[in-house]
This record gives sequence, structure tokens and C-alpha cells, in this order.
Amino acid sequence: MDSVLLAGLSGRLRRRVISEFLVWAAANTANSEVRFFVLPMTLIREYGVLFKELAQEIELNIRLITYLELLMQANDEHIALGDGELGLFIYESYESAEAIFVSHGEEGRLTPMKALFSPYVKHSGLFARILEMLAERLPQGTSSVKLLKVWSNRSWDEALSRFKAEVTSFKALTAERLNRLKGKLPEERLDTLFRRHDLFAQESAERLSARLPEGHPLASLVYETIRAYDTLSFEQREFLIIGLQQAVANAAEIDESYRQGLMKIFLQKKGGKLKVGVVSPFSYGKSTLLNAFLGFSLLKDDIRAETANITHITRGHRYTLMLEQNQSSVARVFDSLEPMRQFLHEHTSVREHGDGIDRVHAALPMSELNEHIEWVDTPGLFGRHAHHDKITDQVIPELDLILFLIDPKKVGHSHYGEKIYKYSQGRESRCLFVIGKMDLYPDDAEKLTEDLRASLPDRLQSVPIFTVSGYLALMARLAQKGVVPLEQLQKDQYIYAQIGEQIYSGRTLTKEHLPAMLDFSGLTRLERYIRSKTKHMLERRRQDELNHIL
Repeated sequence: MDSVLLAGLSGRLRRRVISEFLVWAAANTANSEVRFFVLPMTLIREYGVLFKELAQEIELNIRLITYLELLMQANDEHIALGDGELGLFIYESYESAEAIFVSHGEEGRLTPMKALFSPYVKHSGLFARILEMLAERLPQGTSSVKLLKVWSNRSWDEALSRFKAEVTSFKALTAERLNRLKGKLPEERLDTLFRRHDLFAQESAERLSARLPEGHPLASLVYETIRAYDTLSFEQREFLIIGLQQAVANAAEIDESYRQGLMKIFLQKKGGKLKVGVVSPFSYGKSTLLNAFLGFSLLKDDIRAETANITHITRGHRYTLMLEQNQSSVARVFDSLEPMRQFLHEHTSVREHGDGIDRVHAALPMSELNEHIEWVDTPGLFGRHAHHDKITDQVIPELDLILFLIDPKKVGHSHYGEKIYKYSQGRESRCLFVIGKMDLYPDDAEKLTEDLRASLPDRLQSVPIFTVSGYLALMARLAQKGVVPLEQLQKDQYIYAQIGEQIYSGRTLTKEHLPAMLDFSGLTRLERYIRSKTKHMLERRRQDELNHIL
């Protein structure tokens, strides 16, 4: 049993597990006045009070004792220490370790000196450094120590190799030898000697990050990741600190896999996401449509503010941005959408020299329906900057689903048709077409669909076609959130809701009409298709991975 295991349980289930453990122990141990429970120090510190409380309920008298305390009480010739000798007891439990230094005292007794317990120990090298720090704080230091005697339940050769003194290791006590200790257990607890040391504490991360050279490419990303340290899992903390140690030791080299891992931690990405990219020529309404999917007015829809980068957008708990540039990453966290939006526009539009940024990664608290989708915005095709087309060419192979946006006035556009033909080659099952701006052509959906279908080659005839008004959908969602007042929609001559044959606009448009307005926009039908498509693609991907493992 370990605190790591208990921590993952609900309070009610934790009490039940401990209670059943105590009942089992009482029934399967010799009847005596006191039952001794040998537990890791992590468990005693975190749940010792609960153990005693539940033991009282079943009238069981218990004492909680650490494994190290048992080792120190063993009447064995090997445990005797002489001048210039230092003793070290180490116990490793499920995912934690504890250690205590001892010296020889009066009448051959061992004198406890310094002790620690540390959770989540997986790397002996890190634990070795902690032991060294602990030893340096001993009264006599380690300079006068000629022999270090070690008792442990596992081998710590790598960790102990860092000590200059000769090291002699002994096997941990067996159950038979422990039984000889009956009546010799200490009356005084050693709890006060133990100091918790978390190898992956925020303090450690901050101390390491301070050692990064000024202007280090990872500095901004590391800083923002540490700011959210409380939200990181222990695996993420371990990854951060071990990578920081390597970065500090090899400041001239940037581990790309580590940078990518930090990016995922910073953006709080979860596994199992599919990339859905939106592609279209410049000024086709791509930003408005993507904003409607997100439910946020994040991307600038000003036709003068050309997007110069690939932008990846995922669901997260905070408003976060990360800009990639020449193997460097600049990370920022914002309190709200507007400063994030402003920062994004300033650094990514062509007019603001956004061509210097390779990619943008954004996360924001959008609907959980986007949990498994990573939206990808691409530079508009056929703009004033020809190299933007090449950027889109490069990202197409990464996309799991390609959404080609069509302008109703330019169905069958020859240059765009050539790009569609090229991008869809071998990816037909991962494509779909969306005719946008349908708020301007509400009665022409069927004809526009037929015209588009007629312009497509045979291999794309089965690709789905949707008709959507990104503008109506976005305004409906912003109004539902209260971001845009209803009065603003009533004043907009291009906004209306149609229910059957009845059209509501101006002052006749009310909050009750917003769901109908969103449904009329056609976006919800498109979203249902995308979610269904990505779900099946994810299931197939997981099955392929499983088959590969098997």
C-alpha cells in the first residue's frame, strides 16, 4: 500500500480500503495488545491520522512505524558502526523513497542524524544528488567518512557511486529476522527527523530555470510552464525538471523533442486529437468560419490583416499562445480573450511583420465538443505574398481532415480548382467542401451545390458538400454568450433568423431566435459531421496502434 495509490481514490473509497486492510490485519495476525504496521513515511505523513481514526472504530490498538525504524533496531553485527563510518538506511516503496543517516553513539547504539522521504522517485541519479545534499549538512560532513554502510531493500549502486567514501552494501532484513525484533521496537517515534523533499518540486524547477543562459530559446516557454506548475501532473513535472537539467548542462544544444514536449505541457494538449484544416483563397471568409467553430472571435476577419502563419488552435483551460520562430518558442498566458487576440494579430499579420513567425499554437476554453479536434488555419491562397501558398503546401500532409471553403460567387474558380485537385490527391476520403457566406444567398443552396459538384473531377464526386453562413453562426454564438449585445444584432441588416417561412430581423429578432439562427446557418450540421468523422478516424487510429503493439 502506498500514498500514491490512495491519493487516486475518492475519500469514501480510501476509507473503505484502509478499513478493510485493518480488519484483515487484525484477523490474520497474532492476538496481541498492539499491532504494528510497517508503512512508508509518505503514507504515515499523509494518511496516518486516518489509519488511527479507523482503527479506533474497530477497537484496534495500532502503532505506525517506518521500515527504516525496524532496520535500525536489528541486533546484527553488521549494523555496528566504528569511527570514520557512516550508516545509511534507504527504503523504496511503490513510487517513493526514504533515507536516514546514522552514526555510532553510546553503548554501540545508532544515533539518527538526518532523514528525508521523497515521493515519485524514478531516477537514482536525482535521488543521489539529494542524498549528497543531505550528507553535506551532517555535523561532520562527509570528508572524514571512510566507510559508508548501506542497508536497503534494493540496489542503489549508481546513486551511491557519487560518494567518495568506500561503500559497503548489506541486504535488507527478511521477515524472519524482523520477527526477532519483537519487544525491541522504539518507544519514541522518529517522525520529527524526517523532512519531505520532492525531487520535482516547483522550487527545483525555478532554481534550474534561473541557470538557463540569458536569451535561451527555451526560457520563455519554461517560465510560462512553471507559472502553471500546480496544474501539471507528476509525469509532466518530472519531464520538465529532467529536461531542464539537460538543457542547463548542454546550453548550446536544443533538444527538439524536449521543446515539443514542453509545448504540449504548456498548451495542456491531450492525446487523441485530429487536425482539421481550413483551406481557401484570400478573403473567402475563412477566419469568420473558424471563429464560428471556436465560439470566439479570435482570428482577425479584416481582409487587410493577412494571416502569415499556420495557426493551431486547441481546447485548453487558459488563454495561451505560443509562437515558434527559428527553433525558439515564445509563450504567453492571458487573463482574457481580447489581449490574446491583440497580441496574436500584432505578431502574425503581414502588415505587422508576421512572416517572421513559423507557427502559432493557441489554446482557449472553448466547448468540450472540440476536445479531440485541433483546428488549423492556413494562409490565404493567391494573396499578395506568393510564398504563403508554399506554407499551405507544406501543412496539407499533416491534416487529418481538409475543409475546402468555397465562395458562392466563385464556384469553379480555375486556380483554386487546381489547388483542390493537388491537395486532395490520395486524400479524397479526408476532404469536404463548404460553400460559405450563405446568409447572402439563402435560396441558392441547391443550385450552388449542383454547380460545385459539376466542377469537380470524378474522384471527388462522393465528397460531402455543406452550405454554411459562418457570419450568422458566429454572431449567434457570441450573442448567446453575452459577448455581443442583442441590440447589435438587431441593428445589423445582414443578420436574421428564418423559421419555416417566417424571417425575424431587426426588432423582431429576440434571444429566443438565436438557436434557430444558429441552426439556420448550417454550421451545427457541419459540426456534427466533423465530430462523427473524427470519432471514427480516432477509433481506427487507436485500433491500428493496438494491432501494431500486438
